[in-house]
Amino acid sequence: MWGGGDDLDLDSIGPVSYNCGLLERGCTVKICVESIPSEGLHLSYELSPTEWDLEDKGCCLLEPVHIVLDAVKHGETEVYISGALSAKIQVECSRCVKAIPLPIQSDFHLEYLPAPTAFSAGEAALSPDALDLNYYEGEEIDLDHEMMGQCLLAIPMHALCQPDCQGLCPHCGEDLNEVNCQCRFEPLDMRWAALKNFKYKEADAKSKT
Repeated sequence: MWGGGDDLDLDSIGPVSYNCGLLERGCTVKICVESIPSEGLHLSYELSPTEWDLEDKGCCLLEPVHIVLDAVKHGETEVYISGALSAKIQVECSRCVKAIPLPIQSDFHLEYLPAPTAFSAGEAALSPDALDLNYYEGEEIDLDHEMMGQCLLAIPMHALCQPDCQGLCPHCGEDLNEVNCQCRFEPLDMRWAALKNFKYKEADAKSKT
């Protein structure tokens, strides 16, 4: 049903609960809205670490991404999807830039509506309520892009290799967690930072008196 470069289309899935296992590279998951049973659809699957190229985001996947979700249809076209994503990634420590493995998890709650053909003159799509909505085109919901977004949101902005990481020496660049460099510097009191390059000239001062 799926393979490299193919889509896993759930329109032919009969059971309410479905486990896709580890998907091959290039395989994405699409949910056919019309085929979601009245009692909802439970889905679990894993994505290969090579599926998402996150290098430009400063990280990479070390293990398959595990995703579990439940899809419930309200009416004919409105769909609520809730679930959890977990993975292990590699990021740089924000102080010493050492590569560190980091487990992440994200719980998500998504609401999908059919994509409107056109927005109103007031750009209703930018209203507070509309900003929480997701849209799908045709009869299927493509989850790949949204799941990658959930993964990126789970990555902390300032990851640390250890809580008391000493970082790098600002002068020689040595990792202060591993060596004690011989550089000598005094921390600058930011209250006086503006006067750091101030030079007092006595002659100028007298000419102004």
